[in-house]
Amino acid sequence: MKKILNIVSILTLAVGIISCSKSDEEVRTPLENTELVGKWAKVESIRNTDSIIVDGPHLDTVKVLEITAENTLKVSRGLFCSLTTDKGKNQDGSYEYYSVNNKDNAGTSNRIKLDKCGKGMPVSVQGDVLILGYGNQTGANEEYRRVKPATTPEEPEVPEVPEEPIDPGTGE
Repeated sequence: MKKILNIVSILTLAVGIISCSKSDEEVRTPLENTELVGKWAKVESIRNTDSIIVDGPHLDTVKVLEITAENTLKVSRGLFCSLTTDKGKNQDGSYEYYSVNNKDNAGTSNRIKLDKCGKGMPVSVQGDVLILGYGNQTGANEEYRRVKPATTPEEPEVPEVPEEPIDPGTGE
């Protein structure tokens, strides 16, 4: 009986070790970052999806993400890793944008990982709306709106002052 119990224990241990293979690990597929590139301002809720956020001094009061095509990310007035807004803190570094497919995520999801953070964070971009974080629970994600550059009014064309005709006989 003791031999059978030892054999069953060894088989259980072997099955456990085999099931922890690398096939369960997260598989990362790099993504094109063009949809992320730009300046993003945190909004408390997106009720009017037609509203436009224009660059200007009013952005000095909200959390802002600046994402470049060169894979750098700058956070003003907050931290990226913990989804906190703190007017006294800023964070920057390089980032990775990728898609993952594993059992834990039950499918494919896009993630962004700042080099200073431990794990990648789910990210979703739909047009000018970026949602960063986990789920729909309060405090579990942050919503951002793409910031449009401020337009400067064009200077009106100044009409040319007509010159008086020159008299061919006198040259004046």
